[in-house]
Amino acid sequence: MARAGFKDFRTNTFLGNLVFGAKLPKPIQQLAVKCGKTLGKGSEAWIFALDAMVNIEDNKQVDDAYLKAELEKAGKAFVPVQKIKQDETRLTDFQGWNSKLEKAFKSYADSEHYLNIKKIIDDSIENNKNALVFMSQILVPSSGRTLG
Repeated sequence: MARAGFKDFRTNTFLGNLVFGAKLPKPIQQLAVKCGKTLGKGSEAWIFALDAMVNIEDNKQVDDAYLKAELEKAGKAFVPVQKIKQDETRLTDFQGWNSKLEKAFKSYADSEHYLNIKKIIDDSIENNKNALVFMSQILVPSSGRTLG
């Protein structure tokens, strides 16, 4: 999550970044839950973002040039989603706007380049599931402190 002000948090997706689904193996899901419970212990209310990054090192699945080219193509397929997200009708006709957004996102998620990147992500996670690096940021609302 990216902080847009003390009382306003926005996800990177909300801010316009490309979105890709990922299949997380059960051990990673269990570790994320354990981290969440550990980070939240001792506070009645808290918000935290927990990013798990795969430490690929020399275990790359694809060439960097290919990956960059696919990301660029996927970015072009994502443009219609970004345009709809900026459409002001979301304020007056949320249901209609949301329907258009879902249709545009489905088209993006069905695109060849999205599917290529998703496969690279899924394969990288599976092949490196024991090589995760965690980063977190925590906001404890009662104290107003951000820990990271």
